[in-house]
Amino acid sequence: MIHTLNRQILITEAGSPDVMKLIESPIPAPGPKQIRIRIQAAGISYADIMMRQGSYPAPPSKFPFVPGIELVGIVDAIGSQVQHLHTGQRVGALPRGGGYADYICVDAYSVIPLPDGADAHDALSIMMNYVTAYQMLHRSAAIKPHARILIHGAAGGVGSALLQLGRLMNLEIYGTASPAKLALVESLGATAVDYKNTDFVEELMQQVPSGFDAIFDPIGGSHLKRSYRLLAKDGRLVVFGFQHAGTKKEVFRSVLPMLRLRMKWNRKRVKFYTLPIMIRLRKQWFQDDLRTLFDLLQQGQIQPVISKRLPLQEAAYAHALMEQGAIHGKMILIP
Repeated sequence: MIHTLNRQILITEAGSPDVMKLIESPIPAPGPKQIRIRIQAAGISYADIMMRQGSYPAPPSKFPFVPGIELVGIVDAIGSQVQHLHTGQRVGALPRGGGYADYICVDAYSVIPLPDGADAHDALSIMMNYVTAYQMLHRSAAIKPHARILIHGAAGGVGSALLQLGRLMNLEIYGTASPAKLALVESLGATAVDYKNTDFVEELMQQVPSGFDAIFDPIGGSHLKRSYRLLAKDGRLVVFGFQHAGTKKEVFRSVLPMLRLRMKWNRKRVKFYTLPIMIRLRKQWFQDDLRTLFDLLQQGQIQPVISKRLPLQEAAYAHALMEQGAIHGKMILIP
């Protein structure tokens, strides 16, 4: 079938999922140093949710915009100056936006060629969630085998990746989750903690009085102080999200106490992690870690947890599900 229009999900203004609209526009043509990708799968992340709400610390410059910062697809057209890629090649991309669409044009140097035979949905999870989890474990926290860690949101996309990668390192793992997701956390090798019906700080202080070597927190806000209390003397708190921090001002307000703690003369440390910044600073690390993870995938040592696959036009429904906490693992939009 020959496509003549590009369907996109447009966020018209800050607000609920209702501000997301399906539109059609001409299929874009790549510039001289760009390629056009026919998108096979686009990931949904909390960054997308926060951008839609207008609370993301560094969103697109203004509304309206097309969200989507992770995608996998087929090279569909190539700019006149691109020589290292070819049409029909499967690639991944992590653009600043635009992934909720049938087609996207991106700079050719920024795409990630994928291994032959890699499943598009698995590759999407590896490229974002698993690289994030791997780098937080090995690069940010520098975790040693047999250490003890706590993962908040352990049933989510990054959380389930942390569980699987931590199990390969023989870590002692605890994970917080809602009651409906405790069984999944347990099945992935962790001690599950019900954060809705218990005070996780009090419970874990009793279970693990010596504290955790590392804690991974995507929640943000006042949650960070509670995580910090659970660290061992030499522990590391790795902050990789602000799901419940609220507005932009509240996000920055929640970060300031952590920055002060980071400057204190003690052995506990607070680290902030975002994949786009890490790629800019350490692009070779990203390539090396991605290669390692695809090897683990091909060996069957990791298996991405994919919760739902929804058509592009159901993007608003997908956002609503994620905000309700009704998703475990990865959720994928399929153009």
